[in-house]
Amino acid sequence: MTLPSSGAISFDQIRIELQIPTKTSFNIEDAENSNIAAGYPLLNQCTGIYPSSTNPASINEWYGYNHTATASFFTNGDFSTTSCNDACTSTPALSCLSYAYNYSTTYFFNPECTLTRGAGFLATCNGGSGTKIGENCYEFNSSGQLVSTVQCTTTTTTTTTTTTCTPYGTFLYCDGTDGVFADGGCGDFTCSDFDGCGGSQGPCF
Repeated sequence: MTLPSSGAISFDQIRIELQIPTKTSFNIEDAENSNIAAGYPLLNQCTGIYPSSTNPASINEWYGYNHTATASFFTNGDFSTTSCNDACTSTPALSCLSYAYNYSTTYFFNPECTLTRGAGFLATCNGGSGTKIGENCYEFNSSGQLVSTVQCTTTTTTTTTTTTCTPYGTFLYCDGTDGVFADGGCGDFTCSDFDGCGGSQGPCF
């Protein structure tokens, strides 16, 4: 149900709209400020019309309020307060959660439409699979309003390893009385009965 858009509104109508059980007293300022400790719920911001948290409160602020309004759109994504790079690479400990997004006001909400995310970055997921390359990343200011949009990209780094071989003819080790030498191509060759290893033959080359 939605509260009337004009005419008289009673505290009891507001209480019922907020799905608050009967109370001995109803405080309109606690209601519009979402005083959870006093038993008042967070307000649904997807309704498009909801009371300001600025006091003093006025009953006229409740005209047209709908506590069960749903968002215009839903999307899956990862949210970061640091950067689009973090959001795109799933640095936050999130996994393509579902968020509600109301394009008419450009506010970004949790699925229940009760909270704006505030300043941060949302990278959408490809079908909720967790892959965000090629998807968009949205930047939001501290009011939860859309500031800019960039695309998630990936950078492939190719590492080339250069191996330096031991020069040809360098003595490596003795294998019995045979001498083992480097062949210049990162391999080796054997010189039989090499005198440097106790053999009787002189230099091999």
